Amino acid sequence: MIVTAVVLPVFLLALLVTSKLLRIGWRTALVFEAANATIGLASFSALTIIPQLSIHRLSSLSPQESIAVASLIFTFELLIGTYSASKILEKDFVSYLRLTLATLLLTTAVSLPPILLALAR
Repeated sequence: MIVTAVVLPVFLLALLVTSKLLRIGWRTALVFEAANATIGLASFSALTIIPQLSIHRLSSLSPQESIAVASLIFTFELLIGTYSASKILEKDFVSYLRLTLATLLLTTAVSLPPILLALAR
């Protein structure tokens, strides 16, 4: 609950800031990120049909393996979502990949300290 309350507003503000810095309209950036997230999550859902990537198989992994697989899955979702959304919206893939990465990095940098403080209590 606390993570959602902190991260979602920070993500939206980071998206507005990075879209302004990269000279991309905020409406376009918002629609792009919504399409990016939707397509990325849908691609992961489609991948869970593969037996090696099923939810049961992923949940039975050790913590070290889970971290490694989670980062690979996140990267896959990010690239597939960004590429597909850029093709659907007829936008430049590289500039919108830069927008997505900058937004995620800024969101992480701003929201991580308050989350760690909240969880430390």
